[in-house]
Amino acid sequence: MKWNIDDLPVFLALCETQGVRAAATRLDMPKSTVSRCLSRLEENLDVRLIDRNTRQFRLTAEGERFLFHAQLIMEQVSAADEAISGLRHKPGGSLKIALPMAFSREVIGGRLAEFTTRFPDIRLEVLVTSQQVNLLTEDIDVALAVGPFEDSELNSQKIVETPLIWVDGSTGCS
Repeated sequence: MKWNIDDLPVFLALCETQGVRAAATRLDMPKSTVSRCLSRLEENLDVRLIDRNTRQFRLTAEGERFLFHAQLIMEQVSAADEAISGLRHKPGGSLKIALPMAFSREVIGGRLAEFTTRFPDIRLEVLVTSQQVNLLTEDIDVALAVGPFEDSELNSQKIVETPLIWVDGSTGCS
């Protein structure tokens, strides 16, 4: 590949704005730089991409074909950048979770310090409840529930299946 990918945003701005002055304004660069980028791209591709004069701006057939591919390339560059940026950044923000009382005490309680150390940029709010919560009306991000989940369009995932045992402490056993 003889041409430089850094010239693609300039070419795309030229095509979208239909002029060197407008592209330069959009990109916040001198008109001479925009013209040099286009000239360099055309020279490296060995084709004329745009027919331009003081009154007219028109893509050549080769320019139209290259525009299609340039747009695809920039979409892929953007997608790759988004995918990688998600891997570089630490999670942050607020997270509101609802947990059943026994689960929060036995499973989660001892791990909260570890979680906050590992993810210091997450503001964690834990709601301990003995009732199922409505994720939409109660502004909850994640809820763990014991028992059957009411039919809904929300995503749910079974974590563990285990029989429930009811212990009644009022029988007077010693």
